[in-house]
Amino acid sequence: MPRIHPRLLLGLLLAFAAFSHALPAAAQDRAGLYAVAGDEPGKGHYDGVAELRWDHDHYAFVRTITYSTYAAFGFKVATAWEGAATDTTAGLSVAVPLVRAGWIAKVGDLTRTAADATPVLVSGSFAGPHAGPLSGSFSAPGGAVAATETWTYTGPIAPAPHFARDVVRTPMHGPPAPAVKSGLFTLYHDYHLLPAMAPYAGRADFNAAVHVNVVDHTDFAFLRAHPDRLRVVGAPIDAISLTEARVRSNAFRQTLGAKAEALDAAAPLFLNPLGMLADNRDPATGALSGIGSSALWTGAYVASQTFRWQVTHEPAALANVEHALDALLLCVDAPGEPGVFARAVKLADGDLSGGWNAGTGPMAGVVWKPTGNNDMSKGLLYGFATAYDALPAGHPKREAIKARVLSLLAHSSVIRDGRMNEMMWSRLAAWITGDPTHQNRYRRLMLNPAYLFWIVAGNGAIFEQGITDWSGNHLNLVHQVVANFLATKPPSDPFQGVHRMSFRNAWLRLRKTRPALFTLAYRGFGGSTVKPEDAPWVEDAVWFLREYAAPNIGYKVDHTLRPDYSMSPYPSLPWKLDWLTNPGRLQGLYAYAAFQRPPGGYEWRGSPLRYQGGGDELPYCGVDYLHAYWVARRYGVITGEE
Repeated sequence: MPRIHPRLLLGLLLAFAAFSHALPAAAQDRAGLYAVAGDEPGKGHYDGVAELRWDHDHYAFVRTITYSTYAAFGFKVATAWEGAATDTTAGLSVAVPLVRAGWIAKVGDLTRTAADATPVLVSGSFAGPHAGPLSGSFSAPGGAVAATETWTYTGPIAPAPHFARDVVRTPMHGPPAPAVKSGLFTLYHDYHLLPAMAPYAGRADFNAAVHVNVVDHTDFAFLRAHPDRLRVVGAPIDAISLTEARVRSNAFRQTLGAKAEALDAAAPLFLNPLGMLADNRDPATGALSGIGSSALWTGAYVASQTFRWQVTHEPAALANVEHALDALLLCVDAPGEPGVFARAVKLADGDLSGGWNAGTGPMAGVVWKPTGNNDMSKGLLYGFATAYDALPAGHPKREAIKARVLSLLAHSSVIRDGRMNEMMWSRLAAWITGDPTHQNRYRRLMLNPAYLFWIVAGNGAIFEQGITDWSGNHLNLVHQVVANFLATKPPSDPFQGVHRMSFRNAWLRLRKTRPALFTLAYRGFGGSTVKPEDAPWVEDAVWFLREYAAPNIGYKVDHTLRPDYSMSPYPSLPWKLDWLTNPGRLQGLYAYAAFQRPPGGYEWRGSPLRYQGGGDELPYCGVDYLHAYWVARRYGVITGEE
């Protein structure tokens, strides 16, 4: 079935209404605000507001109502409609297109299909004199809507509608130069012929090849003012539209601090007994999943709790640092071989499937995931540096950190690489040991002209025509935070200005992609490199935290169901050269608001252009939010009042 855009459908409905009904001489007379009172089978009574605003040849129609007793997920249910109305000889004819297809594809037994992109046609017919109330009903095919209501005039309209969607689109980059676009489209000619790409190849936005942020802040003020409600916007009420309203409410109704408090309280439930962070947890069974490569995310969690402890001095925060730090220490100890470290650890349960190795000797009760690599080393570095800063002088875990840092620096080929890893680990060792040998090695590596140029230029940050290494950008962020964090520790670091400039240059390349954690951390650590003109970008990063849903539930997301969606003409990570055979290289043209993105345990590692994912309906750990929030609090970007 061909998709019909809601605006086209609305125009057709208006044309039909104008043809079917003779307009009275006093057109526009019904413009104004009306108190609505009605009833709907199965949902009961409701009250609200209807608005008629004259627009050349018809009324722009807005209706918002709240049910008196009907509720979902413990919240009162409200709706918001937008449509058009025309005068008739008897009263008024109303047309409202409602679109089922949003971003969630499945809840329970209800699944969206491509047909749901075609709007449901809601028709309303009302009768009554100009001076008196209007009474009538709404209906839609299949019983999707059935309601009877009365409108009572309350006064003239305000300058702005009492409800309006708040969706802003901002390009991530400028239009490609003709020669660049021609070359890329030639390169990816066969990619465009893939079955998943074929439906989009003729679209104007696909061929314009500009990646776009689609930021939806609709109902933020309403949900902050009415935190007891869910509002279904422009869609029939069903299990999926109610769930989408719930997710939006989970994002907007709470302050940033309230979300942090809730996620901080829940986060320990996502740590295994050894302190390793999981992606999600089954509330019914307590089963954890997504632990296999979590040294990096566990390090980020340690950092978040360090910053929380330094802001609040809550004992629970320090306890979280100690517990998760235990897992990072075990990542170094479990392999039983100097210089080898694990990606993750967990208690032995007799199951080594999935590539786990059994510990031996003192580690016989532990299993560990091999191939600790550059990515995992960043988690160890971040966690060790921030935990050492949080723990009080004389704490035994400080000595444990020192021993592991020196062992890895002496034996690990990943860390003793003669490049960036060795540089940062040497700087950490210089601070925690006071041994000038490590500071001298750090200085020597920093003075390498090639490395110095690389660092100043942004430490490898790239973004070109929607193409970058999103996971690599997070690794760069961790490097930037650690480098600037350690630059404030003794001994004095003559390269502090270099690290700040590196952070700025990396951020400047990425800022249009809405990298909230990167932006908040840069604002906190950037010092004199932060400019007044950076303020709107920082405010947008704070908005991203407002968009984050807490709790963050892993519903199945599929943006291809949306009638306005398009794939990107370019694959992600094209240098992998597997974009004709690897479906994981597909990416979208649009990056949606945080609460509309496919779910995951750590937002900052993924592409904002991902378009499908989730489906387990389990809560995720929320450590990505906590990391960004506590960085921003610790370094004065936001206060606890937001």
